[in-house]
Amino acid sequence: MIYELDEIEALLDEIYAPLEKESISGMRLLRAQSCVDFKFIEKALDVVFSEDFKRIVSAYEFDNLEINNISFGTRNDYAKELIRLNSVDEFGGKWWQGQSRPKGIIVVALSDPYTYAVRCASGEIYAMLGGERAKMVCESFAKFIQIMATIDINRRKFQSCDVQEIIKFSGSNEREFWQEIIDMSYHK
Repeated sequence: MIYELDEIEALLDEIYAPLEKESISGMRLLRAQSCVDFKFIEKALDVVFSEDFKRIVSAYEFDNLEINNISFGTRNDYAKELIRLNSVDEFGGKWWQGQSRPKGIIVVALSDPYTYAVRCASGEIYAMLGGERAKMVCESFAKFIQIMATIDINRRKFQSCDVQEIIKFSGSNEREFWQEIIDMSYHK
C-alpha cells in the first residue's frame, strides 16, 4: 500500500520526531511555514512548473528535507537550492552536458547514486545516473514523494514493499530502478 500524504506526515512524525532530541532533523514531512515564490524561481530558471509540483512544494517544507536518503533542500531555502542546483557553479560545474541546461528540466533532489530531475511542464520525475540515459521513474512529484516515503516508512516498520504496486502507482515501467531503490533502502 502506498501511503497518502496525511498518513506519511503522521508516520514520519512517529518515527523521526524522537530523533530531533538528538539534533537529527529534516526527515519529517512538515507543513510549510512560508510561501514559495514560484514566479521568482520560474523566471530565474526559465521554466514553468506543473500544478502538482507547486502544490506539494507549497504545502510542505522542502528547505531541509531528506526522504529515504534523498536530499531535497540542504541549505534552508529550497528556492535558492533549486536555482543553485540548476546553474553553473563557481568552478564551471553543472549537471547537464553541453552549453545550456535542457529546456524545461531541472534537478530537484540528490541522492547516492541518483540525481532527480523534473520535467517542469508535465511534472514527470527522472532519475539520472552518471553518463546513463535519464529514466522516467514517476509521473508526478507528489507520487514520487509518496513512494519514497512509503519505502522509508515500511523499512523502519520492518514491512516489505511490493515493487509491482510501486510501478503501477508511479506510472513508470522502470522495474529495475524501483527494485534497486527498495533493495538499497532495506540494506542500509
